[in-house]
Amino acid sequence: MDPIYLMEKFLKELRLRQADLTEVLKTGGVQDWEGYQKVLGELTGLSSAERILLDLQKSNEENNVSKGSFGKRSRR
Repeated sequence: MDPIYLMEKFLKELRLRQADLTEVLKTGGVQDWEGYQKVLGELTGLSSAERILLDLQKSNEENNVSKGSFGKRSRR
């Protein structure tokens, strides 16, 4: 399977989960402090994962440009 497709799919799913959890917080869907901490912890982890993936994606694009493959997707 294409690694670029996997990264894009993973980012999409990650962002959907972030949106779902944010909606839970906005609508008061958390019952207690422990539940709030759990949701906030998951959001923090998802945000970190998103940043790592975006940094990797940017690094890959910069490597492709520096190698002269402008816009081409690398295959592994």
